[in-house]
Amino acid sequence: MKGSINRYDGLEYEQNIIRKTIKEDINHKSIPLLDREDIEQELMLHLLKAKQQYDEIKYLKSAKSIVQNKLKDLIRFYKAGLRHTEAETISTSSTDHPEINALKDGAELTPD
Repeated sequence: MKGSINRYDGLEYEQNIIRKTIKEDINHKSIPLLDREDIEQELMLHLLKAKQQYDEIKYLKSAKSIVQNKLKDLIRFYKAGLRHTEAETISTSSTDHPEINALKDGAELTPD
């Protein structure tokens, strides 16, 4: 995604899928850059949660469709004015964010 300041060290595969999908599926004029960055963060969290549920081969085959389906939901929420109703938004831009670092190390997410 052009202009994004979000960084995902060690998650380049996921980052590339998310940014490419956003570029293909979002009309950039209709959603401001900051909102697109929030959407990118929510997609990353969703994809990392999904990664825990699949074996590696199924994950690699399914990652793009997982992102596409979640993006459709987020766009629908955005257009309805319901942003952040489902996903907890946390900044993944920081390299010292404990939740993201734990996921990179293979930890499982637990519900609040």
